[in-house]
Amino acid sequence: MTPTEEEKQRIQDAQLADPDLPLGSAEHFLLSLASISALTPRLQLWAFKLNYEALEKEIAEPLFDLKLGMEQLSSNQSFRRILATLLAIGNFLNGSQAKGFELSYLEKVVQVKDTVHRQTLLHHTCCLLLENYPECSDVYSEVPAITRSSKVDFELLSENLVQLERRCKASWESLKLVTKHEMKVVLRNKLTEFLKDCTQRIIILKVVHRRTGDP
Repeated sequence: MTPTEEEKQRIQDAQLADPDLPLGSAEHFLLSLASISALTPRLQLWAFKLNYEALEKEIAEPLFDLKLGMEQLSSNQSFRRILATLLAIGNFLNGSQAKGFELSYLEKVVQVKDTVHRQTLLHHTCCLLLENYPECSDVYSEVPAITRSSKVDFELLSENLVQLERRCKASWESLKLVTKHEMKVVLRNKLTEFLKDCTQRIIILKVVHRRTGDP
């Protein structure tokens, strides 16, 4: 709704042409907006301040879930026993003594079937786990952060993080433009502290994002 210079000029010309004719509510509103110095930077700055918490939450929660999920999975005993059982089966089938396998091997667990009953490797793995480790859980209930992370679009999250950083930098520029005009020192200081805090928090988000890597 920010008035353009052309709209502002046309309203002012109409006033000069007929000073006794009162302005309509729309024209009066546009003229009032036009009278505010650095209106667009002010609006952009306040919009960023009002929306920052929600924007940060959309990025921070999935990132910290991913970080937490990695920690939960790396210390989960059931998951370790599943991997150990799969490794033992693989070594038996291949007549080898491998100490590990690539994660891509997990994709074959539901594809490989025995030649007698046509049961999948997943089926046989579960049977061995129930027999040898009855205390094992379903894993999913012990790694809720991983379950939540699996529903996140991390490409979109990366884009949102870039946009958040850009908006923060743009807000610094908006603050500079606004302070050239009328602004109380107390308000300016509060906004400066707010943007400093946002900048530091975004740096932390970028560090977490970099350390968790690309899922």
